[in-house]
Amino acid sequence: MKRYALLVGVDEYHDDRILNLHCCSRDAQRTAFTLNDLLGFDEALALTQGVSTDKVMDQLHRFGRRIKSGDLFLFFFAGHGKTLSAKDQEPDQLFLLPQADAGLCQTAL
Repeated sequence: MKRYALLVGVDEYHDDRILNLHCCSRDAQRTAFTLNDLLGFDEALALTQGVSTDKVMDQLHRFGRRIKSGDLFLFFFAGHGKTLSAKDQEPDQLFLLPQADAGLCQTAL
């Protein structure tokens, strides 16, 4: 069994309506270090600079091509999120915000 992880940390948002954060990138980097160096993961990648929806999706697809049955994949996200209220009895929808320089529908995960 191989073990992989993608750790995303977003501190800076390019939208005045969303506050910047201060520790998300550091959390992703330190967690990647722990997984790689202390726990022996085959690959734990911290994505912390210039994070965008496209970059996250590219890395998810890259890992998806490598992962085999029985392997472990961990996805870690530190940054802002958004909840959209659902109608009727459906559950609310939860979104991760890897970037905030365009509309929610174009950039949320």
